[in-house]
Amino acid sequence: MKRVVYKGCSDLPIYNFYKIIETKNFSYLYVHWNEYDDDIKEHEDDDKLWRDIYNDYCKLTNDNKTLLYYDLILEISWFKSRIQVVTKLLNQLMNGEKTDERVSMYVEEINKWKFRIDKSRPLVDEIQKVLKGLKISQNKIRLKEQEIENLRLSDEEKEDVSFMKQLVQLERSSGRNEIDPKKTSVEKWVAIILDTKELQEQKAKAHGRK
Repeated sequence: MKRVVYKGCSDLPIYNFYKIIETKNFSYLYVHWNEYDDDIKEHEDDDKLWRDIYNDYCKLTNDNKTLLYYDLILEISWFKSRIQVVTKLLNQLMNGEKTDERVSMYVEEINKWKFRIDKSRPLVDEIQKVLKGLKISQNKIRLKEQEIENLRLSDEEKEDVSFMKQLVQLERSSGRNEIDPKKTSVEKWVAIILDTKELQEQKAKAHGRK
């Protein structure tokens, strides 16, 4: 079956967008899928596509806080992978033969994770340097996780507004009798919100002058 997915905010329905946020189900990225079908087996590119769409949404709405949140998630993921992979490589290097060819192979792999092992210096000293770097990575993970927790605590202070409530409020504020969320793209949804806010600000200014 050919993989046919929405390409971005310009064609993904806002209904699907909020459903992915709510359920983490990437089947909503597929054009011909509906909720009465079985879930589509996740494709390796689905996660990247979703992150790209969400980043575009944040740019459309100027939501820098959400962009920061996802940047922190990605950084934590990278540091965790760094610790896991490099620790495994160090164990294999220390417990195996120390031939020049084998050491060079492992040094090259470790250096891909932004370490700099100097092969002209004693290997034991260079390994200790990497181990210290891994401890620093662990500390960075804790700091970034605290940043995420602070963002979450900040969000919990805001009123939880469901998508359907947002839809009703937007219909009322914009003067549109019915906005079909399954046919309204994310980009158009944001445009309606921004346009409605602009009109409300203009009205408020006009009333203020009277």
